Amino acid sequence: MVVNKNKTFLLVSSSEYEPFVGQGFTLKLSLFVPENNVEELEFDRNDLQIPLLLKKLKPVNCWQENFDLQDAKVVSTVWQGIKYKEYRFFQSTFYSLDNQIIRIPSLNLRLMRVSRKGSEVQKTPVNFKSIAFNIKPKSLPKV
Repeated sequence: MVVNKNKTFLLVSSSEYEPFVGQGFTLKLSLFVPENNVEELEFDRNDLQIPLLLKKLKPVNCWQENFDLQDAKVVSTVWQGIKYKEYRFFQSTFYSLDNQIIRIPSLNLRLMRVSRKGSEVQKTPVNFKSIAFNIKPKSLPKV
């Protein structure tokens, strides 16, 4: 994954990219904002956006174990030596039911960039896009 350092980015990640059939892998959907970020950003209708993103994200040929993440979980983290605030919107473990490739699509999250000039406030939409990837379940070895 290529990410510009000190930039806000959207990330879908997996704990495993080649699990065995039936082995769990955890998917996460997070927005990372550098702690030294100078742009003012606001979430834009996450109540509508996030459910649509999750519908696209969840693989159909898997059994799901939910972490019961109801609201965005905000944690401080360090990635490549830079401190970020992680807004985790989704985390769940999935278990592949077969050895078919699981396609994780690119997702797009819209935020609003806020500009202030005196008492005037201007909001401009800005989109953050995750990188698509595949998870390739492996058949269990024959005994």
